[in-house]
Amino acid sequence: MDEFKFVLRCFMFSALIILFSQVKMNDQTLESKAEIFLQDSTTAHFLQQSAEGGAQFLSKTYQTSMTYLKKKMAQAGGSNEPSKYEN
Repeated sequence: MDEFKFVLRCFMFSALIILFSQVKMNDQTLESKAEIFLQDSTTAHFLQQSAEGGAQFLSKTYQTSMTYLKKKMAQAGGSNEPSKYEN
């Protein structure tokens, strides 16, 4: 029975938050104001720049490693195409 009470309290708390977030102030809901605040915050901009830097790092690392592998295969006399075995 305690689990049911816990679930019911969580549901009620969530419902109150949802209802409260729909209150309008100056032609905007509190939910939209919170969303705008989170999108324009310094932390969000920092996280966006970090994600862009990480994506650039992965892209450059991939390009560098592919170039390196192609050079090594060319030196070893191999090709960068998969071999086809016939039975």
